[in-house]
Amino acid sequence: YVATMKENGLTFKIDYANVYWNSRLCAERERLTGEIPYDHTVCDMFAGVGAFAMYLGRKGCVVHANDLNPTGAKYIAINAQTNKVDKKVTAYNMDARHYVRHIAGVSEFMKPQIIDQETAPHTGGDGVSTSAVQLKKPVHFVMNLPEIAIDFLDVFRGLYRVILKDTHTQKPENAHTYKFPRFRIHCYCFSRSNPPELEIAPRVKESLGEVPANMKCVEVRDVAPNKRMYCVSFDLSEQIAWSDPIDLGKYDQNTGLPLIQTHTHTDTH
Repeated sequence: YVATMKENGLTFKIDYANVYWNSRLCAERERLTGEIPYDHTVCDMFAGVGAFAMYLGRKGCVVHANDLNPTGAKYIAINAQTNKVDKKVTAYNMDARHYVRHIAGVSEFMKPQIIDQETAPHTGGDGVSTSAVQLKKPVHFVMNLPEIAIDFLDVFRGLYRVILKDTHTQKPENAHTYKFPRFRIHCYCFSRSNPPELEIAPRVKESLGEVPANMKCVEVRDVAPNKRMYCVSFDLSEQIAWSDPIDLGKYDQNTGLPLIQTHTHTDTH
C-alpha cells in the first residue's frame, strides 16, 4: 500500500511494498542539507523515493535523483510534484555507475572552464589567475546505500576524461588549463571498527584508488551492537579524476556487482 509520511514540512508518498524508507535518517537529512549550499548541484545516486532530494530541492539546489528501482524513480517524480520542487528535482531510473557516466557526458554543469594562457592575466609569477574565469559551482554526489556504496566509488576514476569524452587519452599536457568544478562526494557506509576509518579507509582505497587526504567521517547512527552508520565526505582529487576510467561492461547493471565474481546474495537496491 502507499503511505503518506510527513517530515519537517515535507510530504512523502511511499510504496512500502516496493521501496525502502527509514525515518531514523531524518536528522542526517537535515545535517547534510545544511552542509550543501542552495546554489550547488546535487547528484543523488541511490535516491530511493527522493528523501534527500526533496530536502535539497526545497533549499534551492538543482538535484538529479537516481534510483535503480523503477518504483523509487516513479516516487521521486511524484514526491517532487507533491512538494512543489519538480522544477528543481529530476528523476532517473538507471544503474548508479551508468547514471554517473550519463550525467558526466551530457551535463553542462560538470564541464570545465578553459583558461586561455595567452589572454588570461598573470599573477606576478608564471601562474595563471583564475579570477578572470568564473568557476562553476561545486557538484555534490550523495551515495546513500551504506551496505555497498563504497564499492561504487570506482565510477569516479577518470571522471575528467569521461566529461571530456576522451577516456582513452592519459592526462593531457594542457590539463592545467581545464578548470573543473569541485566534485564533493558524500558516501554512506557501515563500520564495526573503532575508529571507523580502520575498516572504511581500506575499502575506499580499493574502490577509488586512494584514501582522500581530506576525507571526513561523520557518525550517523547506531545500526546494531558494534555496528554504526557513517557518512564519509571528501573532494575528488585531480589524480583520481585524470586516472583510467573503469570498464562499465564488467558490471551487472541490475546489481552493480562485478560480472566475473559469483555471489550467493542478492543486491536489494
